[in-house]
Amino acid sequence: MKTKQLENGLAFAIKNIDKGTWFVSDGRGRVTHTKTLDKACLFYDEDEAESVNEGLNSKMPDCYQLINLKNEDGKVGHTAGNWYAKDGQVYPEETGKTLALIPYFDRNDKEQAANAKLIAAAPDLLEALQSALGFIEEGMQDNDEPDPLFDSLMDRINGAISKATC
Repeated sequence: MKTKQLENGLAFAIKNIDKGTWFVSDGRGRVTHTKTLDKACLFYDEDEAESVNEGLNSKMPDCYQLINLKNEDGKVGHTAGNWYAKDGQVYPEETGKTLALIPYFDRNDKEQAANAKLIAAAPDLLEALQSALGFIEEGMQDNDEPDPLFDSLMDRINGAISKATC
């Protein structure tokens, strides 16, 4: 999910803990779910979010959890912008402030350099994975046949996205 400034500094989403999916409402009282947070209903009013969460849990106790998506500066998600690696440190282009540091960095150690590059690529990888998941979900809506290999792949994708966003 891309970082965005919220007017009141609050944002909430509701997660189905059992399925690892996010709550979506079609605006007509029907509840559906999505695997990607980008497509989930975001609530900017805490009371409204709590009310919806309580309503969902009244039908399926302890199945839904209200997640506060705000970090300390009122933004949702990770540090915005492109990140780059240099001399064992990872920086966002916008501020140039260090986000991550490889301790005892050795320029001649190819593994350390690769680790720094992987960290710097994290926002791009997350965005690509979220986009791919949305594309896969849309394409699979017409296919009702169970496929253990596909389910395993979807679990891995969802797990990676959750690891990066929750």
